[in-house]
Amino acid sequence: MRIAVWRGGTTLLAGLVLSACSGPGLPASVAKDTKVTVAWSGPLTSTNTASMLGQSPGNLDVASMTRSRFGAVVNGRFTPDTSFGAVKIVDQKPFSVRYDLAEPAWSDGVPLDAADLLLAWIAGSDRRSGFQPLPTGLAQSESLVEVDEFGRAITVSFAQPVRDWSSALAPTVPAHVVGRLAFGVEDPMEAKQRVIEVVRDRDSQALIAVAKAWNEAFSLEAGKTPARGLLLSSGPYVVDEVGTGKDGGQVVSLLANPAYVGAHAPKVARIDLVQTPDGRKLDALGTTADVIEVPPHQKNWEAIHELERRDYTSTSTNDGSLWMLALRADSGVFKRHPARAAFLRSVPREQLVKAGAGPWGGAFESSDMLLSAPGGDAAEVIREDAKFKETLGSAEDPAVELASAGLSRGTPVCVGYDTRDAFAQAAFRALGPGMAEAGWAIRDCGRSGFSPTAKGTWQAMLVRAQVPSTTLDLSLLWGGSPALNLTGLASPGREGMIARLDRTTDIYAVRELLAKIERSIFEDAIAVPLAMNPVVVVSSPHVTGVAAQPGPAAVLTASAAEWSVVPGK
Repeated sequence: MRIAVWRGGTTLLAGLVLSACSGPGLPASVAKDTKVTVAWSGPLTSTNTASMLGQSPGNLDVASMTRSRFGAVVNGRFTPDTSFGAVKIVDQKPFSVRYDLAEPAWSDGVPLDAADLLLAWIAGSDRRSGFQPLPTGLAQSESLVEVDEFGRAITVSFAQPVRDWSSALAPTVPAHVVGRLAFGVEDPMEAKQRVIEVVRDRDSQALIAVAKAWNEAFSLEAGKTPARGLLLSSGPYVVDEVGTGKDGGQVVSLLANPAYVGAHAPKVARIDLVQTPDGRKLDALGTTADVIEVPPHQKNWEAIHELERRDYTSTSTNDGSLWMLALRADSGVFKRHPARAAFLRSVPREQLVKAGAGPWGGAFESSDMLLSAPGGDAAEVIREDAKFKETLGSAEDPAVELASAGLSRGTPVCVGYDTRDAFAQAAFRALGPGMAEAGWAIRDCGRSGFSPTAKGTWQAMLVRAQVPSTTLDLSLLWGGSPALNLTGLASPGREGMIARLDRTTDIYAVRELLAKIERSIFEDAIAVPLAMNPVVVVSSPHVTGVAAQPGPAAVLTASAAEWSVVPGK
């Protein structure tokens, strides 16, 4: 194990705290007395989104407004935030990364520093003390190379190169709060120093106390006002109050953070997130809400279209998930490759997407990829090198391909799908006639809450799954273990490529590997992509700057710092 070089700086940091506490009021960017209300799905249950328990949509929505980080990963592309700090590879053997903070501060005036970085590192890398983190490349971290308290930086050593090195470490929990909760140390700088000492000395009993505070203390109890220390922010907004609205839903009120010094300066003084059922968000828009996020159901198309005629703004993006038609390759008719290829090459993909989308045809973006969203960092390379159309594109004569696969006309295929989902229902209805022309007899195996992991007689499935953002996700969907993956097909070669991807840091090598993995999926003929699943964001005429971010988290609130209120509207 490499021994870390420690460079202390408690006296300097104490001075920084005093300086931060005496800072100015609201940022100059904020328009006084402005307010935006969001009809929100919620709820907020934890302010520690680095933990497994904190990974809920509502928590991630609030975190996007209240947590700064070294950068954001959107559509597979890491965009650094240099106002927060810098991340760089400093050595290849062993693979070492320096995480270096600029001068961000928590909303109570206490600066983020090496203690916060150390806490994030130990939570993500220590598998013995009871931490329950979201899995990241920090699990491959062997030791610290250097801790620079004066410079507010740490250098982390990894057992192997990790693909997510730039985003693996995120200080989402204040070290001085954890030090107070775990050890009863009230002074913030002393509490930070206690956390540093515990990590430095690898004090096993003390680390258990730190893990308990990190895991549990940042959870919010329903109906109770959370302690102020649990609501600290390092982002453009800070949670001012968590309460209950008139209809019984949670209301989270956020104010522009006076201590924020980053590049994403807020413009609106107050944003209220009001928990509202999806079916009532459109009714709230224009009366009690200024901004909403809704699924593109056929029943809300006319209402949103009418709002657009009254100068409301509507935008759509994908939620990071993809509709596909996948085959069960471990039994039945699709156990043989020729049968799978013949079936998938006969699927009328455009008809399925058109039927499923209904009036929202422009929102459902068709895709030729399973491993990247359109517009993603690797999308063009994958599309070019995976050769979907050459491998599983439309057959010139489906009947000939059916016969070549050794199957007779009228071969039955039982298709599973969730009967509660409007897109799946309509796409299934369009599948039958199209496949009948190709010689396949489609049978309805849909049911409410259909899951590919459930037992049944289905042989094909219309399903929606997240585009893999980690190699673990990739392995679970498309890896080589037939007992774990989506389609039940063994593929040691693909599993080997996924393992190499996990150790690849060069972005160009990552793109090439993803393309090879995607091509292997198409060559195995186990699935065809259909379209990305969209969400729609609608905002009132007096609110500008509202944009929908693609991906599975914080689709709406990621743009909150850019929102403005138009005077007089």
